Amino acid sequence: MEVLKVIMYVAVCLAAINLIYFALKCGRKFNEADAPATEPAAPAAKAENAKPTEEVVEIAPVKEEKAAPAEEATEEVAVSEEEEHDEFAFSGERGKRVPFAEKLLSLNENVQGYYDAIVNEFASFRKINRRISVPCTSFRFGRELVAKVAVRGRTMKLHLALDVKDFDENVYFQKDMSDVKAYAEVPFTVKVKSDRGAKNAIKLINVLAEKRGIEKKARYEKIDAVALLKETLK
Repeated sequence: MEVLKVIMYVAVCLAAINLIYFALKCGRKFNEADAPATEPAAPAAKAENAKPTEEVVEIAPVKEEKAAPAEEATEEVAVSEEEEHDEFAFSGERGKRVPFAEKLLSLNENVQGYYDAIVNEFASFRKINRRISVPCTSFRFGRELVAKVAVRGRTMKLHLALDVKDFDENVYFQKDMSDVKAYAEVPFTVKVKSDRGAKNAIKLINVLAEKRGIEKKARYEKIDAVALLKETLK
């Protein structure tokens, strides 16, 4: 009997504990249901007078490009057909013509002496005008071009206003340069590079003077033609 009482007592205690636990659990749920719902915090209001932020844009400094210096205009030098194939006609850069005076003075003294003789022969006639230019020394009777002395390569040449066909080619070894524009008026061309060539040149000058009716001067002063060439280079 004692054992039975103990078991019943334990059972009653357990039942009481379960009732208390159930009551506590129900009361907690009731309190949570009745509690007011909490509203989420409102975001902070923006200040009414707040100034909008200005976006600062940095402008990179523009580099000024210097204009390239204008190229200097180069003057084109007219080239005769004969000079086009003359390796000694130009010095340094193409287009810079070597003056006639410089070319002739680069030849040997004998050739310079032949040039002096030719110039003085023309100077012995009336109304003959001489002009030293970049390509040659030219001679005019009044306004008519009658002769030119030029240098091609290492050879001095005399160009005369004569007909090539009127002279023996075996004597003067002349060439017809009428197809070259620069010598169209003085097509009769001979090389003067020896004493014989110089003598023939003097003869031809006198024939030219006779054909043109050019008279000799009664007297004239001999000139230093080579020295005059040197003066043009100073």
